[in-house]
Amino acid sequence: MGNCVQTSQHNQLQQEVKQFLLEKGFTISGQIVAKMKDINRVIIATKDSRQVAFKVRHFQSKLQLKEYQDQANILQRVVHPNVVQFEEHFNSSHVFFMQMEYCPNNLRQLLKEKSLSQQEQFHYAMQVIRGVQAIHSVNHSHKELKTQNILVNQQGNLVIGDFGLDREDDIFYQKCQSQDDLVNSQRWYVAPEIQMGQPGILQNINQPADIWSLGIIILEIFGLKYVSNFQSIEQLQLTLDLLYNQDFSFINFIDKFLTDIIKQLLNSEPSKRPIIDDVKKMIQKEIDVRFVVSRSQTDSSGDFPTDSSLYKHKIFEVNPQEVQFFLNGQRKGDDSIKRLHISFEQHHQAEIYQLIQCLINMPQEISELNLSFQDIQIDAISVRELILQTKSLPVTLQNLTFWFRNVTTTCDQSDFYQNLITKIPDKIKYIGLYIEKQSLNKRMLKDLASSLKFLPPKIKSLTLGFYQNIFTNDSFKYFSLILDLLPQNLKSLELDIENNPDISTKGYMTMFQNIGSLPVQINTLYLSLKSNSLNEESIEVLCLSLKKLHNQINQLKIDLSKSISDSISFTRFCFHLPQIVGSHVEKLCLSFEKCNLGDEDISKLCDSLLKSQNHLIQVEIGLQQNQISNVGFHKLIQFINANKKAKFTDLYLGNNKKITEKEAIQVLLKIKDQIPHNYTRVGFNFGENYLIRQGLIEGENYQELENEIIKINSILNIIA
Repeated sequence: MGNCVQTSQHNQLQQEVKQFLLEKGFTISGQIVAKMKDINRVIIATKDSRQVAFKVRHFQSKLQLKEYQDQANILQRVVHPNVVQFEEHFNSSHVFFMQMEYCPNNLRQLLKEKSLSQQEQFHYAMQVIRGVQAIHSVNHSHKELKTQNILVNQQGNLVIGDFGLDREDDIFYQKCQSQDDLVNSQRWYVAPEIQMGQPGILQNINQPADIWSLGIIILEIFGLKYVSNFQSIEQLQLTLDLLYNQDFSFINFIDKFLTDIIKQLLNSEPSKRPIIDDVKKMIQKEIDVRFVVSRSQTDSSGDFPTDSSLYKHKIFEVNPQEVQFFLNGQRKGDDSIKRLHISFEQHHQAEIYQLIQCLINMPQEISELNLSFQDIQIDAISVRELILQTKSLPVTLQNLTFWFRNVTTTCDQSDFYQNLITKIPDKIKYIGLYIEKQSLNKRMLKDLASSLKFLPPKIKSLTLGFYQNIFTNDSFKYFSLILDLLPQNLKSLELDIENNPDISTKGYMTMFQNIGSLPVQINTLYLSLKSNSLNEESIEVLCLSLKKLHNQINQLKIDLSKSISDSISFTRFCFHLPQIVGSHVEKLCLSFEKCNLGDEDISKLCDSLLKSQNHLIQVEIGLQQNQISNVGFHKLIQFINANKKAKFTDLYLGNNKKITEKEAIQVLLKIKDQIPHNYTRVGFNFGENYLIRQGLIEGENYQELENEIIKINSILNIIA
């Protein structure tokens, strides 16, 4: 009889939820799952094509409703991109509703489905830390941090959810009674001081307990899978006992630095655990050391610097949902921001104007800014605001990059680019302008060209990138006009024309013909023509133009990857190469990835390079994913031995599967005493063929060569 009453009440509550949401204009798109005694679950609903989630709670008294409302008001104060967005709350006769953003996945499922790179591991760990920091900043604690409660929103970011409402009977604090309980058990995340207490002590769960749970979550992000791998309740308890007794011997899958951080978070004494602000600083320090380095901070050889002082300036990647918090001063401990990247994407459409306005609070010490706009429409008022904010950027800013990918404006697109360029601050030394997936007509290119004369007088370096664009038939001559109107004081030009395979041969020839008339001050040219369709005629015009620069360029990079598909075109390029290099080029970088090159092509390239060697100090050649065999590899070795001037040579040979591992190793060992003394470094990158790292060879047949490789490592730098 009692069960029948409970079932009837349960059905009535479900009907009340459906009817109430229907009256509010919502359609339930997810099944209601509820406990027998109350609703106490999350449901998914849709209104105006937008999905939202509702946390629903059955209340039995006005006092209980008041408690829910008070807790909801606290949660609504926590506004942060890594905390689930609580939008509003209301109630029917017996049910309390809290509306929040819909999140289709959670961290536990993400870790099951995806193997994370180390960079992704740090990225996700930092997102969780920021969310916990936001919760603690309002003197609140989560009380139930676990991977199931860290959600993945529709933008792919982690947001902390499911906290703050009645949990007295939650499985989080129950003992495991069965194997099913074990799989679903959350005792793994509970701090020892809470585990040793009794049910009903939720009011005593505080921020140090959250720090313990955070430590377990970070362990899981970095590869610990004990939760799903426990075979018995006893095994779970044994592992917990190890942690409670501060025995971390089983944590052998992360390095010492991370282990030291984890030990602090999992200190059995709550008072000795770090506060969340300190946790963030520790993880951020690891990120700075491991990943952050600017291309402009590389040494003359092109390698990452070994001087640790060069790593001190962070690259802050901020999505627009964080912009308000980031730029309005809410960035504790981040007072020396030098480099910042902000990406505006389609889902920010409704708030684009407000987000652009936030740029007025740009950190005054910033030196490098990258603004990316992707798959978005910028209305006229937002365009004016962007132009205004560009004009008002900090005087310390030296490097500025705009990336427009599939962007439309309600104003004239030509005027947009022109007005933006003319408002760039005078002290900028580097500008990058990337235009992707746009239709480029003659007026747009003409206006873009004419605006270049208004570039800042101190500009020394310029990058123009054109990716996957549609060029109209009459627009190519105006592209050449861009090259004619470049600032005369420019020192370095990077021109990226990539993945535009629909351009005709005539179009390419028109675009290339003015490359040879660059301003005389330009001494560095990076020309990327990846993934285009270049034939013999277009290559010929390109080479003839480049030859005109032979007396002014000293650093030259040409990327023809996936653009040359026939041997004739490659032969023409090799024929002209010595005159392109001329007497000035000291650093030459060539890339021919996926160009179907064979051994004969390599022989032509090496012969051409040897004719150009008189002034070459550094040579870098990319030959990945071609048809090169041991014969071509030997030819490259001969080129290295014959080059008596160079100090640095790097060869990239990944995925040339005709080069056998055994042959390559024997050749490398043989040449250890033959490399000319003029070399500071000779580098080989064999990509996925096999792993040669830091002078160590890993392979079932080659372990005995390890010591010999170590001996020659000071002479021959073999790069993985």
